[in-house]
Amino acid sequence: MTEEPYCHRCGWEPARVVTIRRHVGMLLMQRFVKIRAPFCRECGRKTIVQYTTKTLWQGWWGYISFFVNWFVLATNLGAWLKLRSLPRRRSQPELSIDEEPEGISAERWRSLFGEPAPESE
Repeated sequence: MTEEPYCHRCGWEPARVVTIRRHVGMLLMQRFVKIRAPFCRECGRKTIVQYTTKTLWQGWWGYISFFVNWFVLATNLGAWLKLRSLPRRRSQPELSIDEEPEGISAERWRSLFGEPAPESE
């Protein structure tokens, strides 16, 4: 039985280990940024969009960088295809009637605002 990793950003499970790359091309030099970590579907998508957007803007500015940039974009597309098969994260779990959230306690209210708690209805 293999254990599913947790997302390193939000702690959501299941997650998949992927490599996301970014490339910065300069006229005579290049800069590579790579992150290899477990991501859930949403955190992975956000990171891929962020890295790919920067790569699309900054990756073309060099002779060799023009060709390297295509490789980086293709690997990010591959990472997205791997993450796409993961289930979507639910926004919040549904609460049952017995588990209704309580308000801020009177002690907490006083410590936060230095005044008495408002009257509860």
